Amino acid sequence: MESSVLLKVFYIPKISFSPNQTITVKEGDEAELICINDGNDPNATTVWRRQGTNTNISKNGELNLKNVNRTDAGLYTCRVETKAGVYEDNAKVDVQYAPTIDIRYFPTKRKLKCIPNGIPDRYMLKDWEHTTEYNDHIRFLPIMKEGNNAILTIPENVTGKDHHRDKGIYICRASNNISSADGMFVMRKYNLSLNGTPYFVSSTENTQYGVYLTTANIKIKFVSVPEYNSYDVYKNGTKFRNYTESVYRNMKLTDNIYGENVSVKGSIISLQIHIDTLDDFSTYKIVVKNAIGSSTHTIKLFSASAPFMPKILKTSAKQTQIFVLWKPGFDGGYLQWFIVEYKEKGDIYWNNQTVNSSNSTVIGGLQLATKYIIRMLARNMIDESNRTEEIIVQTDESVSETDFSAIISLIAVLLCLLIIAAYFRRGKIKQFIDTR
Repeated sequence: MESSVLLKVFYIPKISFSPNQTITVKEGDEAELICINDGNDPNATTVWRRQGTNTNISKNGELNLKNVNRTDAGLYTCRVETKAGVYEDNAKVDVQYAPTIDIRYFPTKRKLKCIPNGIPDRYMLKDWEHTTEYNDHIRFLPIMKEGNNAILTIPENVTGKDHHRDKGIYICRASNNISSADGMFVMRKYNLSLNGTPYFVSSTENTQYGVYLTTANIKIKFVSVPEYNSYDVYKNGTKFRNYTESVYRNMKLTDNIYGENVSVKGSIISLQIHIDTLDDFSTYKIVVKNAIGSSTHTIKLFSASAPFMPKILKTSAKQTQIFVLWKPGFDGGYLQWFIVEYKEKGDIYWNNQTVNSSNSTVIGGLQLATKYIIRMLARNMIDESNRTEEIIVQTDESVSETDFSAIISLIAVLLCLLIIAAYFRRGKIKQFIDTR
């Protein structure tokens, strides 16, 4: 007698991973890991778990990660259950992402530290940028690397003034060659708010103007951190109260910081002073105070007037145009503009051309070979200046003798070039025939 026995031998499977046991993926992309076992148990089951947990995140051999986040980085366990036993192996997911930036300020050392944090942790760092709160560029400052960090030690103010010019926004930019929504370089801003006594911006005019028997408006523009709490006005050394005030806070003011004209946030105190006597045209000292201390600014109030007469420096004429260049005079304390008057010699009525904020103009649409009379004046909100002396200018003929001679010379040169070219071409053709 004999009998057959089917012997099934299940062996320990070897686990492998596709594409690799360690994969690198950029944040926002997709990733796939396949767990492969070479066991011979057809009923083997394969699951994926995040290391340190007992929850299955995939019940087959494929681990699919959609829109990968940096929190998805870590070890993943492939667990294979067969009749020969349970076997596990780990695969690693590395997630690359653009750095986030932290900035810290150390006031005693006047030092800023830019700390990028990303994967990979190899960074390119740009110079620090200093701007105003309105994003107006002031300057670039070189970095000093300290490991992966960018250090900025704010230079000491060599002018002897307070450090107001160093306040503002400081920007650090870093990249690890992983792009983000901001581009290849990620930036972080730090608002450096330095407390100090109030300071007066460069656009505060030291000389201001008023008109006799009207109300003058003196404007004081300044920045104060912390916010100012009071101010006093002195006239010729004596406390002065005969004014009406208007206060405007959080205004965009123009200041010159390290050679750049930029916008800063500050306040304007406007003093309306009625000019009753000539004594009101005087020196006014304004003392602005905050919790740190006080600062003083002196303004001289002068009597405004009509602008001074401009001076014509040059006139030149073409066929239908006359160019006029002049030197402006004193504007009388207010914005001035200029009026150029002209007419044909012998005409009664004048034509005019108004020019704003310039010192030259071109009068067009004139007649050929015609004599014109030119004069001009300045005007502001008070009055107009005297007129200049009259200047006679004659426009050119349609083609001057000089221009005609130049044209004839040019034609002659072109004819010579054509003759030379024709002669050269004929010689080449003859040379070709002779060789044949």
